[in-house]
This record gives sequence, C-alpha cells and structure tokens, in this order.
Amino acid sequence: DPHIEIGQNRLAKVLRDDLHWLDRRGVPYQAQINTGRLAARARTYHHPRTGEVMQADPQVRITAKGLTFLHAHLGGVEPLDASARHLEVVS
Repeated sequence: DPHIEIGQNRLAKVLRDDLHWLDRRGVPYQAQINTGRLAARARTYHHPRTGEVMQADPQVRITAKGLTFLHAHLGGVEPLDASARHLEVVS
C-alpha cells in the first residue's frame, strides 16, 4: 500500500510497543497466537561447544488475519487481496 511507509525496525516497534503482539525479545504473546493474528515457528540450533540441540526463540509469522488488522492499523487505504497465498494490494 503506497500510504504505508514503514521499515523493519519501526514495524517491530509497532508490534511490541503499540499493539503489544510481541514481548521485548520479539516472542509473540500466546493471546495473539490464540486470536489467529500471529503464528510461531519453533526453531532449534546446535550449541557450538557441546553440539547439544538448543531451543531458539520462535520465528514469528503474521497471518492473513493479522495482516488485515495491521494494514488498517497502519493507515492502509487500498484493499488487500487475501485470497492469494501472499497478500497483495489490489489497485
């Protein structure tokens, strides 16, 4: 949407401070997962010294429902096509 001008860092700040979708580490709150706005993808890594498999913070995914809400919150005016796998602005 041409009316939305936001970068990665400002978007993260909005998700943390304005909408309270993420905690300060960027982990989604369970309430937002339960409402269907966010999804969390589990991640693991191997510890460099021990080789042990460790749990990393989850990778956050914004769902179609979350994108629709976020689009409106950020002042988007163009309609979104939510039927596509990747949401797009319809002009």
